[in-house]
Amino acid sequence: VFALANAAIPLDFESIASAMTDPIALGIILGLVVGKLIGIVGAVYLLKKLGIGTLPPDLNFHHIIGAGFAAGIGFTMSLFITNAAFTDPELQATAKLAILVASVLAAVLGTALLFVTSPNQVGTTQMETAVTT
Repeated sequence: VFALANAAIPLDFESIASAMTDPIALGIILGLVVGKLIGIVGAVYLLKKLGIGTLPPDLNFHHIIGAGFAAGIGFTMSLFITNAAFTDPELQATAKLAILVASVLAAVLGTALLFVTSPNQVGTTQMETAVTT
């Protein structure tokens, strides 16, 4: 909430509609949502294929994909990089809006995929076990 408040992003429909057709905004969205996904899933796949690493028994690639989407949330660091990269206030506003859209999209996709692919397990914690015995 602190980062969002300090970002000073215009959240009116006109700004959002115009930003979503801007090539810089589309590049930012694709970079955060798709780029992080490809990097994380690709690295895990490569390390597994090379025999350098293995996945725990109860973890599968659906979980890795969900985490890859969730990694696209990078809101605060992306805002920092935007302020360093762009000097034009209009470009900064477009980039900040694209970062917000990408972060929300990444959060929704990651959460939805992890929710759908993770089994609904009811477990007990050590504290619950200690109290009941």
